[in-house]
Amino acid sequence: MPTHSLRPERSLAILVLLASGLLSSSQTFAHGEAALAVPEDPGLRLGASAVLSNIDANLLLPSNRMQGYLLQGDPGIDRRGTGLEHAVVEAGWRINETWGATVAVGQHGTDQSHVEAAWVQAQRRYGPDDWLLIAGRQRPELGPVLTMAGHMDRFAMVPLAKRVAVNDDWIDDGLQFGWRRDGLDLKWSVDAGLWNGQVFPGASNSAMVPSLHTGVALGDWNLDGFYARFEPKGRGAVITSSTGAHSHSAPVCDALLKQIVCFDGASELTGASLRWNSHDWPVTASLAGWMRRDSGVLQSANGIANYTGDNQGAWADVTWRFLPRAEVGVRVENLYASHNLHGAGASLVASEAGFGTYKPANRSALMVAYLPSENLEIRFESGEEDVAGIHGTYTALRATVKFDYFWESGR
Repeated sequence: MPTHSLRPERSLAILVLLASGLLSSSQTFAHGEAALAVPEDPGLRLGASAVLSNIDANLLLPSNRMQGYLLQGDPGIDRRGTGLEHAVVEAGWRINETWGATVAVGQHGTDQSHVEAAWVQAQRRYGPDDWLLIAGRQRPELGPVLTMAGHMDRFAMVPLAKRVAVNDDWIDDGLQFGWRRDGLDLKWSVDAGLWNGQVFPGASNSAMVPSLHTGVALGDWNLDGFYARFEPKGRGAVITSSTGAHSHSAPVCDALLKQIVCFDGASELTGASLRWNSHDWPVTASLAGWMRRDSGVLQSANGIANYTGDNQGAWADVTWRFLPRAEVGVRVENLYASHNLHGAGASLVASEAGFGTYKPANRSALMVAYLPSENLEIRFESGEEDVAGIHGTYTALRATVKFDYFWESGR
């Protein structure tokens, strides 16, 4: 649901001024993604965060378009230079111990601002069990590693596996029912959702999308897994993009299929993550992977074929807080795909879809950060990637500013 945004330079100036004023005040603010949820106690929480970045690359990074992989065919966002990487303004309201609500508006670069969250939550506790029902626009629960990768992350780039699976991020309208239990040793979570499914890998004519997430935490370890099934009808991918415009939705397949390949069928998403967050050492390590399987019919104006495509990717990262206000991290990624087409028009459709340029993709990055306060992070990153046989290198200097303020009800 895009909304009309302020001019980029004006919205950026407002965010910087707002954050600067709050950072100089005597209030204590929460750190991290807690501001995305409603507060634990009745009251109102306001938060804002922004990432400003300067990215220098030897060429337009090949991960922008992801040639050889079936996405939407647009060239992505050219993030080279200095600008607003991502900004979010949000509010969470705890009405009472049962009811809560939150809304968040975000902006990426010069894109229009968009609603990232707008939901109402009902929560009840029975003995050791917490039961949740959340309705509205939200990120489906996938576990913290998969959900937050690329979203104001420690690293500058969305992981390749997530880029191919959900086109950077999965935000959808729907219902999600959750259960939590905190035992003496184990913490359990289960979430079942039903989603509108009109975001990638769905399309404007998709059926409702079911999802299931399970998670368990034991000591320093967290393990999560999920499954979702999309049924897109007419999910388009641009063969050539003359406008250079980035889009958050798949092109619409019309009767002419002009400069578009069109997919009808099913897209199944699965993913898993394992995180080790040591309580004895200042070290965090994560291993995560996504898989997207497309099965159905792929057609263009010049042919039609039965299509099965598997996209599998994973990444691993380690972060070490070697000083109280400094950390270093490394991330390595790999991505693979297979495309199988059968039918009279298979060869031509495969060529138009760009499958001839496919090669396994990889990326590696080294990050060093200085953390002067809970509200400000300065990160430098150097990385390289290889997609479709094109090698790209980049450096990134990023500043993340965050604040969170809570007004307790009755004061």
